[in-house]
Amino acid sequence: MNQDPLAPLPTSVEAAIASGRIIEAVKILREVEGLDLKEAKDRIDLSVARNPELRERIDRARKEMRKTIIKWALVVDAIFVAVFLYWLYLR
Repeated sequence: MNQDPLAPLPTSVEAAIASGRIIEAVKILREVEGLDLKEAKDRIDLSVARNPELRERIDRARKEMRKTIIKWALVVDAIFVAVFLYWLYLR
């Protein structure tokens, strides 16, 4: 159990943070170090605040996630429009 808030985070936690999965990172940290929810969240927030490179990786991951969501929304919309037009054609 590592109680030093300035100690490096476990690799699995950093990997989760870097890919934008903050909630998963908190869960992993709680499991690995036996911290409560607030302690784990505060530790991750402190590590991110002290590491600008990690912050940039999080921002990039979030931008990519937004792009992916927008692409899927457009695909779903296109399918909906196609089905609606097909339905109108059959009437």
